[in-house]
Amino acid sequence: MHILDNQFLILSLLCIFFTSCDKPPTPLSASVVKNWYLNPTTAGTSELAGYNILSIDTQLVSCLSLQSGAFTDTLVDSSGSSWILGFKTPDTFSADKKYPLVVYLHGGTGVTVNNKGEKAYEMLSGLIDSMPLFLASPSANRTTRWWSSCGLYRILQTVRYMKLHYPVDESKVFLAGVSDGAAGCWAAANCINGPFAGFIAISGYGGIVPSAGIDLTPVNIAQRPIYSINGGNDQLYSLNIVTTFLDYMQGQGVSITRSIHTGEAHGFDYREKELGALCSILRSWSRQSVPNGSWVFTPGVPNRPDNCIDYQFGDVSTVRSYAWKLEDDTLTINATGLRKVTLLLPVTSGILFVNRNNKHKEKIKAEKTNTHILNSMLHYAISPDTTTMIYTINF
Repeated sequence: MHILDNQFLILSLLCIFFTSCDKPPTPLSASVVKNWYLNPTTAGTSELAGYNILSIDTQLVSCLSLQSGAFTDTLVDSSGSSWILGFKTPDTFSADKKYPLVVYLHGGTGVTVNNKGEKAYEMLSGLIDSMPLFLASPSANRTTRWWSSCGLYRILQTVRYMKLHYPVDESKVFLAGVSDGAAGCWAAANCINGPFAGFIAISGYGGIVPSAGIDLTPVNIAQRPIYSINGGNDQLYSLNIVTTFLDYMQGQGVSITRSIHTGEAHGFDYREKELGALCSILRSWSRQSVPNGSWVFTPGVPNRPDNCIDYQFGDVSTVRSYAWKLEDDTLTINATGLRKVTLLLPVTSGILFVNRNNKHKEKIKAEKTNTHILNSMLHYAISPDTTTMIYTINF
């Protein structure tokens, strides 16, 4: 009898064990995926990496809206603070086509309210009358300036929000701003230019950004074109000061197109004069795939360099940077202050020859894990990319 009881107990335990092992994962809901996409965490990415990428993308696609009009929504940034996002769509648009997105940064950030972006996009609403596109304007204030860590986070969050809900062309995402918003454009060009096709800085002065703790690095900024608009009678940022700054940046290789309105003051009351030029830029500028690049990391803020979806700093270093060049199936990369970097590269082979820090050439394999794909979706607000390869280079 005892033998039978023991056998029954063993069989029961085995049934419980195998039943628990075969138990399917918790069904994936759109709300879980949406929350991860808008407020990503390392833990959230690790959890979603256990699901099929196509099922994740299906849930993201289910969030797509075809409702047109002007709207607001409340988002929460990386510090836990709530803020208001305003956005406007074309009168008509189709899910079968993709459209440009212009994120507009308002000026006057020395306020305490969190809703200044609610209708700030109206500054550029004339663009929608000229061509189909999406406009979005996040909010900033005195505790969250555009050039702060949370301010840059809100800019990236805005891009992901619009990509989540509308058919945005990932190659035509632009950042524009007036006054403080223009300074925010310079900070973004320096730190998070990866998702953007270009920047439109209006009635602003990028030279104020270093005073806020972000050193402007021309090698970063030079990776995107900048359209700079200024009034000749600007009493806040004189044309002489702005010109000196722009001359320096151009001398360092930054691509800047200037538009000067001699009789105009600070602000953008003369925006009707610029609509044609702005529409031309939106049509002609696109984010390109590049075979080389370099980056100097800015400490304490988000960094979104081209092609880089993950990185890990090494020992304490005053400078953390890398430069890379891809020729056929060979990657030459040199880094300072980094332990590793993960790159999304425009190659088709699963094998890559790497020359790192001027050492002998080594062969590495692609590592396209779900975590890597999810990171690329977050970093650049793109759909899952199954055509390019992902490589992790250790230093």
